[in-house]
Amino acid sequence: MKKAAKANHPERKYNIGLRVPGWLKNELLEAAEGQGLSLSEFVVFAAWQFARECRGVPAAGSAQFRIPGTEDVLRAYFSGEVLLQPCGRTDCDRTVVEVAGMEFCDSCNLRIG
Repeated sequence: MKKAAKANHPERKYNIGLRVPGWLKNELLEAAEGQGLSLSEFVVFAAWQFARECRGVPAAGSAQFRIPGTEDVLRAYFSGEVLLQPCGRTDCDRTVVEVAGMEFCDSCNLRIG
């Protein structure tokens, strides 16, 4: 894969190819339609806004606890322990979403892997 390089001509338009899972494309398309924009216009706006705000991608390990494995669930069940989710709550729905090789909890909005 070729490494991205800076644009030599900042005022020109450049193409950026993105591979996204179908569910993400559908969400982006619905959001774009809700704003009255084309998918391309919406993605460009979202990228511009993200770069402008410079929030950054949440660092891995921002979770308070690791994702419970099967043995953790069984241990907690048989010992009566309270099993905490990565966000620190016991009642988290923990909907894991993978984006660009990173895992996020969609319910808690934090990076878990």
